[in-house]
Formats: sequence, structure tokens, C-alpha cells
Amino acid sequence: MPLTDIESSMALMDSLVDEMESSDNKRLTQAVLPAIGVLFTELAAKGACYCGVGYHLSLDGSLITSCLTVSACDLGTKKMNPRLLLKEIIDSRSEAGESGRTEVLQIDGRSILFAEKVSELPTPQLPGVSVASAETETYQLEAIVPAADGDALAAIELSTPFVEHGPQFRKMIVDMARSIKIEPDANRHQEFRPSSLDL
Repeated sequence: MPLTDIESSMALMDSLVDEMESSDNKRLTQAVLPAIGVLFTELAAKGACYCGVGYHLSLDGSLITSCLTVSACDLGTKKMNPRLLLKEIIDSRSEAGESGRTEVLQIDGRSILFAEKVSELPTPQLPGVSVASAETETYQLEAIVPAADGDALAAIELSTPFVEHGPQFRKMIVDMARSIKIEPDANRHQEFRPSSLDL
């Protein structure tokens, strides 16, 4: 969902959930909606444009959850080669000791950074749901698309605690990265959004 007018979107979700038949899924959804509203608000404050929290079927038919965000950032820098920008990102992550697999691919004539890792993240505390540990293994997949002049970028990030299913999202993230177009704009500012994102 686009992270604009979040209050109206959350009110619409509340009304849709109210129409559901009584079930464990309905009760769980009602319990987590306030937390989702907080998540969306925090993400928007940090530059995220879109976020989706999914509860859906995997390729083998099992139910899994995932979270997808799309963020945009005006770097406020002079123009630079996009490949050099991606190299700086890789170098800074390496210096910070980040693990995982990172590579830059040429897709449709553009350099796009893809990063994939499994992290230990805090386990969400949900009402009525017991947790086995304070942290949960989480699969994370990211694509970073720089603007042609290197002064802005868009990032797509997917996370799921269903680690074994994570790789099935690779093609989707590649296709999303290919769809992003960042148009040159001399008046770009902190509320910058990608000009075109075909989801």
C-alpha cells in the first residue's frame, strides 16, 4: 500500500476486517492492525513509499508471511556514476561487518545491486501468540536501483521468517527493480518518490 494518508488506509482495513466472519485469523488481524499502523507510519517517516505485509501461499502451498517495502532517497550529492555509488554502498557495508551475498547485475543497461542474507531479528510479540525465542531467523532480500545521474536511489526490501521460502522471491524482486524509473528532477527534495513504479 502507498504510504500516504495512512490513517484513511488503516480505517479502510479496519472496516474490511470487521466484515470478516469470526475466526482466529480475524482476531489475530484485529490484534496486529495497530502495530501495522505504527510500522507504516515509522517507515513513511524514514522515506519508505510503499509497504505490504503479506500472509499468503508459497510455491509449495504452505502459508507464509512476508513484508515488502519500497523506499526512495535523494542523496543530495553531486552527480556521480551509478556504479561508483553502488561500490560505495558495498564498501560501507563491508566496513560495517555486514554479512550475506551482494552482487551488482547489469539489467536492461542499468547497474542494480542485489543483497541477500539471513539475519537474527527480534521476534514480534503478538497478543495470544507464544514465542519460542526472543529472536527469529529472517531471510532478507534487497535491490538498490540508482538514478542515472547517481544522485538518488530507490530500494526494494523483502523479509520473511520463512527462511527456506525466501529464494522464491528473487524473480519478483528483480522484476520490481526493473520496473523502477527515477526521472531527473532539478527540484528533487526529501519527499522524493520514484516517478514510476509498476507493481
